[in-house]
Amino acid sequence: MAGRGGAAHEAEPWFQALVEAGDTRAMVCVGDAAYTDHRPAEAEPWYLKAAERGDTEAMLRLAQFHWDARVSASRTGDDAEMRRWLLAAADGGNVAAMTRLAAHSTGAERERWYRRAAEAGDTWAAVSLADLLAERDGAEAERWYRRAMTDGGLFAATRLARLFDRQERFDEAVEAYRAAAEAGATEAMAPLIDLLERLGRSDEAGGWQRRLDAELASRSEGTVTGAAPWFAVVATAVLTTAVLPFVQGLVAKAAEDTYVAVRQGLRRLFHRSGGAPADHYGGELLIVQDPDPSLNLALHLWTDSPPEAIRALADLDLTEREPGGTGLRRVFWNQQTKRWESVRG
Repeated sequence: MAGRGGAAHEAEPWFQALVEAGDTRAMVCVGDAAYTDHRPAEAEPWYLKAAERGDTEAMLRLAQFHWDARVSASRTGDDAEMRRWLLAAADGGNVAAMTRLAAHSTGAERERWYRRAAEAGDTWAAVSLADLLAERDGAEAERWYRRAMTDGGLFAATRLARLFDRQERFDEAVEAYRAAAEAGATEAMAPLIDLLERLGRSDEAGGWQRRLDAELASRSEGTVTGAAPWFAVVATAVLTTAVLPFVQGLVAKAAEDTYVAVRQGLRRLFHRSGGAPADHYGGELLIVQDPDPSLNLALHLWTDSPPEAIRALADLDLTEREPGGTGLRRVFWNQQTKRWESVRG
C-alpha cells in the first residue's frame, strides 16, 4: 500500500495519471494512503469510486472500513454495511471476502462460504471446510485435505494426519505425519512423537524428538545475533525497528507455533503501539519501518494476515535495492495475486 500523510494529490503524484484514467487499483492505493494515515474521511470516497467500478478489493476495504473503530467512532462499526460490501466482493469472485464471510457466519452459512472459497482454489478455505466436515463426513474432509495438499498446502498434511489419528487409522496417521515432517512441516513432529509414544514405539519417537530439538535449535541459531523475540523487538519501536530481524522472528514463530498464535501476537503489538482495536473484524495494520536509510523500507502487515502470507515472508528478499526507485518502498501482501508486492510512495 502506498503513500504518506497529506492530501492525495500531494502524497501520490505518480498515481494521478492512473487515477484519471480510471485505474481502480490506483484509487485503492490512494485510499490506503489516507486510511493508514488516519484520514478515513479522505479514504472512503476513493474506495467507493473503485468499488462502483467493480473493484472487489475496494469493496473489501469498505467492509473493513465499517468495522474499524478508528473510522466508525464505535466499537462495533456498521455490521449491515460491512456485510453488504463483503457480499458484493464475494459475488464478484473475491475469495478473501468469501473466507471473511465464513468467519463471520455460523452453521450452514459458514460451511457454504468456505466451500465457495475452497472451490475457487483457496487452500486455507479448503482446510477450514475440511475441519468443519471432519466430525460429520470424514470421507469428504479427507478429500478436501488432500486437495489442499495438492495445491501446495503443507499444513493440510498435518490436519489429514490428525484426522487419521482420530479415526484410529494409526498406520496411515504415522505415515502422513512423517511425510509432512519430512517435507518441512515442523508442526507435524510433535503430534508424530505423541502418536509413536502411544503406539509403544518409543525408540522411533525418541529419534523424532531429537530431530525436533535440533530443528528448533537450528532455527534459533539462524536468527540475527542478539535479536529479541519478534514480539519484543517490535513492541519497543513499531515504526522504526529493523524489518529483517522482525521478519525472521515472525517466520520462526510461525514454524514453532500456530498461525493463530502468530496473529494474536501481531494484535498485541498493534495495541501496544497505540493502535485502536478493530473489534471482531481483523482490520488492524502494523507498519514496520526500517531505520536504515539505504533500505528506505516499510512492511505493511495486517494482524489477520493469512497463513500463506506469513509463510511467503520466508522467501521475500527485503534487502534488495530497487534501481532508480524513489520514495519509501512499501511492501504489502496482495491477496489476489497471493504475493508480496511493493510500491513507492
